[in-house]
Formats: sequence, structure tokens, C-alpha cells
Amino acid sequence: MRIEEVKKVQEMAKAVKETGKGWEELYSAMESVINNTIKNCYGKAKVVNIDAADVESDVKYTLVKAVDKFNYEQTDVNFVQFYVMIAKQQVGLEIRSSNNSKKGAMKDYASIYATVPGTDRYFEDILEDNADVEGEVTFKMQLKEAIDSLQDSDRELIYILIEANNSKKALRSLLDAKYPNVKSTALSARVCRARNRLAKAMNM
Repeated sequence: MRIEEVKKVQEMAKAVKETGKGWEELYSAMESVINNTIKNCYGKAKVVNIDAADVESDVKYTLVKAVDKFNYEQTDVNFVQFYVMIAKQQVGLEIRSSNNSKKGAMKDYASIYATVPGTDRYFEDILEDNADVEGEVTFKMQLKEAIDSLQDSDRELIYILIEANNSKKALRSLLDAKYPNVKSTALSARVCRARNRLAKAMNM
């Protein structure tokens, strides 16, 4: 990617973080970088029998984290470099987990989309009916109200994330089944947008 393109992508990423809009355009601009990163990461991941689909999900969804965590004021590392670095780190975590224990990898590693925006807590943990701690009940009600306030299309995506139950394979299957004619990059953008709107609805 040329310097001019890198600068443009970084500006797009900053605008996405600030406005929550432009995800599809950002994914499109980053498509070649994303595909190259998937290819490079899968070369190592396949050695420990990690599916190509899992690597693809990790690498694509890490763009959300990159947009949120990147320091747009720094000059020593650009956004594209930062994204590639943390995408490789994310896949590396799964490789190490897989080396330690296949079962442990499935339990300990979860897509960032399985968590409630602005927290490290999983949807299904909060939405369980047996929550009896006052703070949990309040947060649960807040989450449900925020989900209910979303547009139908966004609410549908959030419930798909909940149904996937921390499984990247399940998430991919559910999205592909529900939207068979939509490209994966466009789906990722829609999920990002739905999560951002949920975060705003929860004032996070």
C-alpha cells in the first residue's frame, strides 16, 4: 500500500471511530491488507489445525479493535502497521492456546464480538435469567433496553452474536445462513455498526 493510501486509510479509520460511520468503505480500502494478513497468519495457524475460517474471522474482526485502540496522534507507527501487528497477535494467541490445549483454546478464546461493547463481559453471562446481584440486574435491564431500542436490522445482528455463544464458527455460520448474498466484509461492517449503535444506546 502506498504512503498516500496509508494516510487516507488512517483518516478513514479516525472518522469511523469518531462517527461510527464508514465501516464498509474502510473494509474495502483495507481489503488487500486484510487478505494478505489472513494468508500470512494461516501459514502458521494450519500447523496446529486451526481452521482457515477462524483465522479469517480473527483477522477481519481485529479491525474493530484497531480502529478503537490506535493512537491517531502518533507518528512512529501508522494505522495499517498497527492493524497488521495486532491481527497477528490475535491469531498468535489462538495458536498458543491451541498448543496448550484444544479444549482450552475453545473455552478461553472468544471473538471480541461476543462481549458487550465497552466491557469484557459476555452477552450470555449477563442475559442469564438467574442473575440475582443488584448490580447485575440493573446492568441486565440496561442492556436489554438498549438492544430493544435498536433498529430491527441492528437488533437482529446483536441477537445473532448472542446466539453464537462465543463461537467464531457459529457466528460465521449464522451470518452466512441469514445473509447468503452479502460479502463477508460487508457483514463485518454491519456487525461493527450494530455494536457501535448498541454502545451509544448504553451511553458507553
